[in-house]
Amino acid sequence: MGTIGLILGIAIVAVVLVLFLRRSRSVFAEQGTAGTPTERGGIADANRFDIVQIPADEPGAREYILRDDKTGSRIQVMTVFTRAQVVQVVIPKKHLGTGVEFELFHAVAANLPEVENWTWPPMTVEGRDALARYVRENPGVVFYDSNGLQIR
Repeated sequence: MGTIGLILGIAIVAVVLVLFLRRSRSVFAEQGTAGTPTERGGIADANRFDIVQIPADEPGAREYILRDDKTGSRIQVMTVFTRAQVVQVVIPKKHLGTGVEFELFHAVAANLPEVENWTWPPMTVEGRDALARYVRENPGVVFYDSNGLQIR
């Protein structure tokens, strides 16, 4: 019993040490350059936005969820080659009307630079105005709203 307890104790200490080191590595990692515009106009903020690829429902497609740690907002995008469809945008009520929708798009566009054609779900007036501004600033990108109309 004494040997098994000793081995079990060492194993528990090793697991705790590994978990602590993984956590400390992410805490002390080099910070991203907050607010730096990327090549396509996105906002680089390595500490605020987190993008994760999730299993896609469609064959040949890729799906991503980008989360905003600052506001609790998220955007889900499905891509096929150079086309992307925004599947869902979730913004907490207290952050509506503060430009979060546009910041989410900037962050996801910075992470998916190969996408040229975007389809956006029904959106707020603020979101539509922001996308129209983005299209004017980035002429190589094309947006379509949920009705198939090109945003200009």
